[in-house]
Amino acid sequence: RTCKGRRILLCLISMLVLTVFTYNGSASVSYLFERERFGWVLQQHNVYDSANIILSISGCIIGLTILKKFFNFSDMALIFLSISSGILDASLKAFASAGWQMYVISAIALFRILASPMTRTMITTIVPHTEIGKVFAATTAFEALSALASSPLYTVVYSKTMIFFPGAFFLITACVYS
Repeated sequence: RTCKGRRILLCLISMLVLTVFTYNGSASVSYLFERERFGWVLQQHNVYDSANIILSISGCIIGLTILKKFFNFSDMALIFLSISSGILDASLKAFASAGWQMYVISAIALFRILASPMTRTMITTIVPHTEIGKVFAATTAFEALSALASSPLYTVVYSKTMIFFPGAFFLITACVYS
């Protein structure tokens, strides 16, 4: 590829893979964390998870329609906003001491999943149209492999730290986002 296109493409794919890594890792132990830290039962976890999904979708809609369309934010600026939101989200959740704080943190970090669509958009601008399918197929394969690696890592970290700091796995997420 010309103009350092290969390096840029590999960086974008790496961002997607690491995002999926953190998402799947956190999802594998989030209920355990919420049960241990806040005493939540499965129903409370499901309500929070649903609210979190709705807030994430709202962040995507706001980011794509308002920030990108009306305020002309670039794709890279939205990715930076998303990564910053992800770092803030994970860092604050690691130290949350009450269940309501999880809802507030999710609302504050509204744009945390915006990186994925923006990164995919940037990939489509770099890759020729005839190769987009190949690149996304390879990216999806790497994302699946990262999901296989993240769950055991996050589970081990959670099980080793649950007695003295159950939110430690969130710091892994913050570090990976950083």
